[in-house]
Amino acid sequence: MLHCGHEIRLPCAQQIDKSITCTALINYTLPCHHMVTIRCSEQEIKAQGKCKIKCGSPVDGGHYCSLPCHDRRTVHACKETVSKQLRCGHTKDMPCFREPSKEICFAPISLKRACGHVLNVVCGEASSLEENICGELIEKRLPCNHLARVACSISAETVFCNARIEQLLGC
Repeated sequence: MLHCGHEIRLPCAQQIDKSITCTALINYTLPCHHMVTIRCSEQEIKAQGKCKIKCGSPVDGGHYCSLPCHDRRTVHACKETVSKQLRCGHTKDMPCFREPSKEICFAPISLKRACGHVLNVVCGEASSLEENICGELIEKRLPCNHLARVACSISAETVFCNARIEQLLGC
């Protein structure tokens, strides 16, 4: 019989000493109250170890904590990926603990300008764009009657004409 109380079969001539370890499987209760099945000889090591079983405690969002149970110092923020609605109305997949009001939307959208041109941008940048500025290049007739390619929102009267013309001098 071993010092733990379990029996072991050995050859008759072999003495029981400290080099012989018990291989019997036992149910062992960890300090966190989870029960694990281990070899009898490992219980002293397990008593100092950390539990690897998932915590399972309820967290915000109606989900359950998936951290190892020993990790009680970590805030139990739910990291499960869920789809949430942003302020703009689009949805975005994000960890459950994240606040959708603080997220930037990267959904592609098309904005129709007052001039009729369409601007393709990401939703989160749309609110920072000037409504009356259109960068679409178009041809405009300048006051001198020449044509120039300028941004749609630029007034033709403010554009300097670079056209070269032949002109007879009066001298």
